[in-house]
Amino acid sequence: MEFTIDTGDHPSIYIRPRRHYHPDIQSKIDAKLSELERNGIVSKVNFTDWGFPVTAVPKPNGSLRICGNYVKLNAITKTIKYPFINLYHALQSLGNAKYFSKIDLLSGYFQIPIAAADRPKCALVTPNSTYVFNTMAMGMKNAPAHFQLLMNQVLGDMRYRTAIAYQDDTILFSDTFDNHVLRLRKLPTRLREANLTVNIEKCQFGLNQINFLGFIVSDQGVHADMDKVTPIANLRALTNIKEVERLLGMAGVYSKFISKYQVMVEPIRRLKIKDVPFAWESEQEHAFQELKRSLAALPYLKQPNFKLPFELHCDAATSAGIAVILCQRYDDTPYPLSFASRSVTKFEKNYSIRELEALAIIFGVKKFRMYLECNQFTVFTDHSSLQWLLNTDADKQPRLWRWCPFLQAYDFKVIYVPGKVNHAADTLSRAAIHAIASHHPDIDWAKEQRLDPMLRPYFNNTNVKYTKHKIVDGILYKVENKQHKTIATDMYIRVPSHLVADLISKHHDSKFAGHGGIAKTKASLAKAHLYWTNMTHDINAYIQKCQICQRIKGHVSTNHNMTTTHGTAPFIKVAIDYFGPLPTSSAGHQYVLVVIDTFTKYVELYPTRSTASQELASIMYTQFILRHGVPNEIMCDNGNSLGSQFTQQVARYVDINIVYTPPYHPSANGIMERFMKTL
Repeated sequence: MEFTIDTGDHPSIYIRPRRHYHPDIQSKIDAKLSELERNGIVSKVNFTDWGFPVTAVPKPNGSLRICGNYVKLNAITKTIKYPFINLYHALQSLGNAKYFSKIDLLSGYFQIPIAAADRPKCALVTPNSTYVFNTMAMGMKNAPAHFQLLMNQVLGDMRYRTAIAYQDDTILFSDTFDNHVLRLRKLPTRLREANLTVNIEKCQFGLNQINFLGFIVSDQGVHADMDKVTPIANLRALTNIKEVERLLGMAGVYSKFISKYQVMVEPIRRLKIKDVPFAWESEQEHAFQELKRSLAALPYLKQPNFKLPFELHCDAATSAGIAVILCQRYDDTPYPLSFASRSVTKFEKNYSIRELEALAIIFGVKKFRMYLECNQFTVFTDHSSLQWLLNTDADKQPRLWRWCPFLQAYDFKVIYVPGKVNHAADTLSRAAIHAIASHHPDIDWAKEQRLDPMLRPYFNNTNVKYTKHKIVDGILYKVENKQHKTIATDMYIRVPSHLVADLISKHHDSKFAGHGGIAKTKASLAKAHLYWTNMTHDINAYIQKCQICQRIKGHVSTNHNMTTTHGTAPFIKVAIDYFGPLPTSSAGHQYVLVVIDTFTKYVELYPTRSTASQELASIMYTQFILRHGVPNEIMCDNGNSLGSQFTQQVARYVDINIVYTPPYHPSANGIMERFMKTL
């Protein structure tokens, strides 16, 4: 079957080669082209309307793979659409085979001829000569699809039943050794009829396990090739979005082996959100390390046996997501065939717990439809009311009622398994709890909680569940139903009292918190699933003492509806206050005394060493009163230096009425407050 290159009526393309190569590389290119010419793979030509530069790709053994830079040729070539095999479908088609052989073709692409009319289109131009490919080569558009089509035609009725081909790798599998020998005799005959030659040095025969598409396949099931997993374990903290995409691409291949994969990588996946600054923090690092640990302990997945019934174990949690496990039983023990999970959307977080658990069933049935349709299966859930899911009343549960027609097409029964014995579905629940605890991975919650005398009694109380608390993995959680039977249960870590200040600081002072107010800080703590009694009071007290907030943010005060009066003539009524403390001057001054005439807005500033009332009275008498006269009133706040001692000191010199602004009403001395902002 010849390979064709359909470029339509597009004119020919000719790209000049590089003028010079390194002498060693040039000699290797010439030697390789001469070898290909001797083997009939390329032919030397004198003239051609088409031409593309040579691409020399180093191979592990030090030799070169000669290809053409066919980017522009591929751009004008009509695409051949042909389906490739599904990786997991191919692996699970191996069933419970016990014997495997792997057939590798000798330079598979070079065994497929190019149509004579299309050979000039793939001409290779070097500084010394011009060649055309007689056979299909790497880098040509449609080459993979054409080769897969050929291999599927060669296998014919053997495909997926006794053999699977992916490009030039073909797996032959059997349940008995005798059947395997018969099939090994049958396959070479078909390859010979298609004029295909095998590379006997790379072929493997009659093995009990084999490496196929990066996985180890045996009669025990499918397991990841740990040589492929090692590069992920060696990765360090990621620094940009491209590295995140690379990690998710590499690890995603093994998502069906990890029960909580989607939950686990969610903190890392969030870094891909558009217009969100890239910040690799403790939450991402914890998820990264947990992913590495899971990859290092990947389980064997059993191959599906369509003669046995299937089981679907489902669970859901608003804080983690939805997870399902497809299982089959051997010796009354469920063995996993595949794992699947996903996060819940912001809308699904508003579902009732019954709707979420039903959504998990819908998700599992859709995910594993190819195994469950035309087969009776059993759904295991820890929500008892779902046993009557298909009898849902349209008026009482409209959302569930709309889902029922989809499920009615399947033959299944629902079995309720209490959460405490639902070990298979418990993987998601524990993933949800681990996701909560991972918000602050640097804290040993179980240890710290037992140091708090207020929390210690919960660990000694066997009836802790009746106090709306729950202990999981040694950590105490507060269980809260926001709206009974409407909003799914949330769990919050009980924070020991000695950690309260540090946690408020992390959620208020950090560069991502931005010194938010009481509501924002409390929301941030709630998002991290943290709780303690009197949260609002403690957050408010902390913010009131935050120097940055007090210095930058305006103060919202209670309005007492008090009017502000001004003097009726110059220096009849003056306002005073201190500004500081400031860096100490060479003369020892640290504060500035501000004096403002309320009638003319005239201001005088006096440097002072302290705010002592005796120094204040002396300055007011010697430097202000002796120059401007005695005012009728001096208006000031209730500060320590401006209190009763100041009144007594002034009374020693002159008879002046001291007026104090009332608490919570700085606007009573508004002229001073405005000038302080200017100062």
